[in-house]
Amino acid sequence: MKFLSTASDSDVSVQDLKQNEGVRTKYRVMVESSIQTKDIQNLAEEENEPENTTDPEHHTPCNDEFHQIEEVQKSRQEFNWKVVDPFAGKWESWEAIGESVPHPKYEIKWTNCADMSHAWTGIMILTPGQIEPLHQHSAPMIYYILKGQPIVTLNGIKNRTSTWHCVSIPSFCPHGVYNDSETEEVAVAWCYLTTDEKAKPRPGKSFQWKFLQELDSE
Repeated sequence: MKFLSTASDSDVSVQDLKQNEGVRTKYRVMVESSIQTKDIQNLAEEENEPENTTDPEHHTPCNDEFHQIEEVQKSRQEFNWKVVDPFAGKWESWEAIGESVPHPKYEIKWTNCADMSHAWTGIMILTPGQIEPLHQHSAPMIYYILKGQPIVTLNGIKNRTSTWHCVSIPSFCPHGVYNDSETEEVAVAWCYLTTDEKAKPRPGKSFQWKFLQELDSE
């Protein structure tokens, strides 16, 4: 990491540093501030890097019973909603995020089920004996167990989960999944969450929930 050059009003001689503790402190603070500013710039550049992902397609057969394709397209132009069939899209593994694993037992597969601009969510599959290695990341996340009874390890504690269980994983919590079944496949839905407290949805006035149809009383 390189230090940022300081402005003219921050020029401090070696003699000044030796003679004046106040100047020394000021110099140290300016250097630390320069480092911090550079780190923030680097982080912003990393976050703005283009994602090597393809958004999934809307599953049009689910509309055939009710609508013409033109109606569907018009509605989706106003709000870019979609219904995604995960098995109609692209399935990926560790190379998609720049990682590699030494054995096929770690080669789990997953697919994204929403536009990245909307949410980073999808489904992962573990065949019998496969393992999602213990790992951590900055974003909190949720697992929904859709199929099987995998062992989910959370910060050193093993949990025997089963279908319909919901697993909450805080930011940087070590976690991993093991399908110890010899015959049954495991399917887990996952969703990364925001770390911004103000952006987290909660019941209340700001949620702006309201019914848009008259409800039958019987």
